Amino acid sequence: MRTFSCFIRDPRSSIPTLTFVFARDVGRARALARRQMAETRGALSVEICENGALIAVELAGEGLAA
Repeated sequence: MRTFSCFIRDPRSSIPTLTFVFARDVGRARALARRQMAETRGALSVEICENGALIAVELAGEGLAA
């Protein structure tokens, strides 16, 4: 399993919420991150990183980005 960090952006706070997902690959990590974002009321986006490198950005209400 690989560890991905997810930074969920919410307009109610200037500091993103940090969560972690454990997944076999990037595709599964993105799906889990989208689920976390959907469960966070008011979330605008989630940035997915692995080993400090940005892997993807998911936007609320949109498809896949980057």
